[in-house]
Amino acid sequence: KQLTKKKKEKDAKAALEALKNAKPRATLSLAALFGIDDSEEETSQSSRSSSTKSAPKGVPELKRWKQNRDESITGFVSGSPAFRNGEKITTSPVGSRIG
Repeated sequence: KQLTKKKKEKDAKAALEALKNAKPRATLSLAALFGIDDSEEETSQSSRSSSTKSAPKGVPELKRWKQNRDESITGFVSGSPAFRNGEKITTSPVGSRIG
């Protein structure tokens, strides 16, 4: 599915909000960064009692992450076609301090 500019902006805001509310070292879905709409999967998972959500199948995850001084995020990626599982990556600055 191709995302509209408005949808991308909404997803980016939601991703930043999730980062702000995430516990340190939480696993996060990178779906919005890759243009994948995971809202359907997220809804079905919300009924689970698990405190940590898994990303939908095919959506990369960033585990054991930390925010750096320059507001970038470093962590270990899994489930990405672009990186080896467990490869350490660093994002661009996300634009705000988390936690």
